[in-house]
Amino acid sequence: MAYCDRLINYFSGCKTSGFNFLLNTIIENKHTDCPDFVYPYYLNIILTKKCNTKCLFCSADSIKGGEKQYFADDDVLEAISKLIQDTPPLILALCGGEPMLYPSECIKYMNLCDENMAIYLLTNLNYRLTDLHIAVFQKMEKHKYSLIQTSIDTLDSSLLDFLRSGSNLHLIVKNIKTIKEKFGKIKLKVNITISDYNFKEINKILQFCADENVDLVHCNFVIPIGRANRNVSLSSFFKVIRGLSRVEEFSLSQKCFYELTISIPVEVAIIRNMFSYNFDTEINLDELENNISSR
Repeated sequence: MAYCDRLINYFSGCKTSGFNFLLNTIIENKHTDCPDFVYPYYLNIILTKKCNTKCLFCSADSIKGGEKQYFADDDVLEAISKLIQDTPPLILALCGGEPMLYPSECIKYMNLCDENMAIYLLTNLNYRLTDLHIAVFQKMEKHKYSLIQTSIDTLDSSLLDFLRSGSNLHLIVKNIKTIKEKFGKIKLKVNITISDYNFKEINKILQFCADENVDLVHCNFVIPIGRANRNVSLSSFFKVIRGLSRVEEFSLSQKCFYELTISIPVEVAIIRNMFSYNFDTEINLDELENNISSR
């Protein structure tokens, strides 16, 4: 199975992504210089479950509206501060919900960290930048390692409203441009969730990321967590495989990202050993699904 073989080979050669990029960067820079080096801890702070969008495939099962947040009291901040002091270096991740609904809280946590610690901010960038948002980015730039991760699943406004209800594509793109133009020390990562709805658009999204000088891109399939209850239909599965194959093809044709990584469904390995379809040619997905279901 050409597609499955190529995806597995590509996956096995991928660099790690997300916070592991920061982890590897820290290790590469510190390990040789410090004989007492220890591997970094990864501390994930969920500031809130509240979000300003309602994404169809949200793995965090965030809440649009409401007031469900987890602001740290003095005891919690003291405990985190002690952890940071006792076990450096450390990667601090701020996520939600949408953490940048509360930029002052983000700054509160970052103030606990020295500038050698890595900051990893997961945000949808679906907001008008205020002075407090700018202050968060400025604070991140003072750290030796910092990364912002956002998500783009489509460049079609109507489809975006379906996949990520409440999102404003123009606003997100504007904020990406601002970060790249004004906060160049912060690495920018885009996550793309491939589904039935956008698998034909992957090249267009990747090209957009390349044009905007995005540093890292990760493409994954829909995972069965939170609202993201992945459709187990094999027709959907093969569409996702086609979308992932477009990532591999794009990577071969253009070398424009520090990292371009993928996650692949475990079914790839199973299907690969059971069937011998050649995915390099167009196939009837309904016919294929019926054929597989009968075996």
